[in-house]
Parts: sequence; C-alpha cells; structure tokens
Amino acid sequence: MTTLIVVYYMARFEYNFFSTRTFQFFNLRLLYVLIVLCFIRDFSSLNINFKRTFINPAQLFILSFLFIILFGTALLMMPNATVNGIKPLDALFTATSAVCVTGLIVLDTAKDFTLFGKIIIISLIQIGGLGIMTFASYFSYFFRGGSSYENQISLGEMTSSDKLGEVFNTLKIIIIITVIVEALGAVFIYSTLDLSLLDGSVNKGIFFSIFHAISAFCNAGFSTLSGNLYEPGYQFNYGLHFTVASLFIFGGLGFPILTNVNFIY
Repeated sequence: MTTLIVVYYMARFEYNFFSTRTFQFFNLRLLYVLIVLCFIRDFSSLNINFKRTFINPAQLFILSFLFIILFGTALLMMPNATVNGIKPLDALFTATSAVCVTGLIVLDTAKDFTLFGKIIIISLIQIGGLGIMTFASYFSYFFRGGSSYENQISLGEMTSSDKLGEVFNTLKIIIIITVIVEALGAVFIYSTLDLSLLDGSVNKGIFFSIFHAISAFCNAGFSTLSGNLYEPGYQFNYGLHFTVASLFIFGGLGFPILTNVNFIY
C-alpha cells in the first residue's frame, strides 16, 4: 500500500511539471490504474462476514411486519379461508389492515370469510397489536433457553427497558397483561350477548366474544357483524358497547403506561 501511494504521488509530480502531452496522457492513465489498484487492494483486505449482518431493531420490526403481511395474504388466499374466493389484492389489503390494525375492509368479514378465514384475520390482528418483536423474541428465548447480549440490547430498545435483565420480564408482563385483559373482556362480552342472535350456539358466542375482545384491545376495528356494532340486535347492547370501549382505552394506553403505573396515595 505504501509503495502504491509513493508511485501515485510521483505520477502526480510528473504530470504537473512535465507539460508534454505524451507525458500527461500516460501519467493520467497511470493515475487511473493506481486508483483501481488501491481500491482492489483495500477491498481485498476487508474482513467481511457474510454469514452475519447487523439489522437494527427498527429494520427488523419493519421486515417482520412485511413478512407477516405476505404470509397472512397467502393464508387468506387459501380456498377454505373465504366463501367465494378472494383476489390477491383484496387478500393483501385485508392482511395489511389486520396487521397494521387499521380496521379498513374491502370485503365483508362476516359473510365473505369462513371461520378459518376469521381465525386468520384475528391472529394477524393479535400479532400486529402486540408487535412481532414481542412474539418472535420471547418464543425464541423460550425455546433456545437464552439470548445473546446483542439480542437483549435490541429487545431493550424495543421494550424501553433500562436494564438488560428486565427485558424478558417486560416481554412476559406484556403477554400476561394481554391475555388477562382480553380474557376478561371476552367474558364480559359473552355475558352481554343474546345467543338467540347467534342461532343459540354457545361456540359461536365464545368465538364472537374472543374475536371482538382481541379486535377491541388491539384497536383494530374488525367485527364479525356486517353492520359492526350497529347491527340490529346489538346497536342497543350498551353492556357490549361499554366493554368494547373499555378495551379500546386499555389498548390505546399502551404497554409502557400499563406496566409502569404506580398508585401513590
């Protein structure tokens, strides 16, 4: 490398002090050759590890969302997920809306999707509401029996934990809070239902309660009713409305608020 630098400056010196066009032409070519050689030499000395590339938490979060959206799209396009089939663009829109918990629909969730399709939608809502990092990181830690120092730092940034030892405790608390609040919400919703509107089926009532509890807590806005909560038979069910609104509030507050509330009297 030192030799190349010396030759480079010698070529520059000759180029500047010799005015002959022939000298300038060859020295200019020599400069280009030396630049290329320097680049090749420096690049070949780099120690690049192609087996590992660092992805920061924000990039991982985005890539995870893109992956789950595409995966959800593929699931919604399965024949037994819809009643009359679904176009790829509609499936992509529905999966995106569910994961990003926007509540926008291009198909009637109640009529156009089968029970399997509705389970896919509510699963996408739950994953999007909790955050893929929570699921992926916690279960990766659980099955491998530990986590690397770098992974704990990344998780700490995602969960706003100050100490590395608190990272997975925070993840556990998030999952526990989610399960408890959604379970209580489902119980309260079920207690307000008139099962005669659901063909007297207890199973349909349980699924209705779980679906709307998850959708409400994740602030998704999806419903298994074509008219949403304004559907005849539900529009004056104020117990249902109050429970759903309460779940909206708890879900909207977010986990950092729910896990860091101190009652000081």
